[in-house]
Amino acid sequence: MCVAPSSHVCVAVLGATTGCFNPPYSSYTGGARNLTHVTVGGPTSPTLTMLDIYAGLTKAATVDVGTGVAGLACATGAESAFLVVGACDGQVHLVDGHMRSNRRRYEQKVTAHSGAVRAVAASDDGNFFATVGYVNGGGGRCFGDHHVCVFDARMIGRRPVQIQFAGGGGMPSFLQFLPEQQSPTLVVASGKQNGGVQIMEPYGDPNYSSFLTPSLEQGEAMTCLAISPSSNLLAVGTSHGKVRGRAERVVAHLARTYLWST
Repeated sequence: MCVAPSSHVCVAVLGATTGCFNPPYSSYTGGARNLTHVTVGGPTSPTLTMLDIYAGLTKAATVDVGTGVAGLACATGAESAFLVVGACDGQVHLVDGHMRSNRRRYEQKVTAHSGAVRAVAASDDGNFFATVGYVNGGGGRCFGDHHVCVFDARMIGRRPVQIQFAGGGGMPSFLQFLPEQQSPTLVVASGKQNGGVQIMEPYGDPNYSSFLTPSLEQGEAMTCLAISPSSNLLAVGTSHGKVRGRAERVVAHLARTYLWST
């Protein structure tokens, strides 16, 4: 993996396939967030590794969540930070964001899917997190779960809101919360060839959903999703090595007229 806060730095972390930036507790000053660390993990190891970016990516802490890691997101509120860890056993672990040496354990966990978690996302204020994943079909078989699960981190014991993905037969593969929204709004994309993007409001109108179809070439599939901090640009990367998107504010009421460009 490589990180470039001020200079290009690379370090090898065996088996790491996912990661996220996260601030330690000491980085909070009046609600400001200074991203000084990155945490990585992977499906072949139960260990999360926190690296100090400004100390040459040296190991700052580790924590064992008991199973392989499939997805990571950092939830950063005004006074705290925690990691949302999507695990290969279908559970989501909420881990102390600064992973202090005297707290080498997960703080809470909840089951999201009967199969492995594929990806996780957290809202800007740290109040909500969402997952996509797989269904355990028995006999060692797993199928894509067509539901997106949305949790309220303040009431972790409650059942999640489950929203059916309208992805034209493809399972939801990538997701991200829109920044700075009064009501949490999710953008979810399918990794299937010629798949689409759906905008969801889990705690808004339960009947609202808007499905967008990027202009993909024959056999082209989305491989990642990104939204600018201002929500002015929604972009997807594709299996043909392209980035597709449009510089227009990505809010739910504009979704039906959203256009795509290469």
